Amino acid sequence: MNTAIVGIPSTQLADCWNGIKHMVTDACTHSNGKYEAIDILHALLREHMQLWAIVGETGISAIVISEIVNYPRIREFRILATTGEGMSDWLHHLAALENWARSQGCQASEAIARPGWEKVLKSENYKRTHIILNKSLGSSETMQ
Repeated sequence: MNTAIVGIPSTQLADCWNGIKHMVTDACTHSNGKYEAIDILHALLREHMQLWAIVGETGISAIVISEIVNYPRIREFRILATTGEGMSDWLHHLAALENWARSQGCQASEAIARPGWEKVLKSENYKRTHIILNKSLGSSETMQ
């Protein structure tokens, strides 16, 4: 299938949100409780995150949610979530995201992903440098 990757500006989120909300919700189910769809929407509207849509003949088949992180010595492009269908039809668009990131002054790219993505992204020259291990500490009161 012929696909394109399209950045969705914050000013156009209202036009497509109902069509992609289920994908954002799906991505959030794998965030270990860090995000819900409304949190992503607010970050996109404030332009703290970016939304990318994979568009084919039948509409949007997948999405990528990213952010730019400014560390003291490096600016990095981070892929927070990717979800949808037909990965083999759109994985090559990763290069376009990396080019966009370079144009924004990013020197590196990272993907926060479930373990299965390591094998997929290896073909795109991503390599494991760290792992993230999570542990729930249960509910607690917010410290004041």
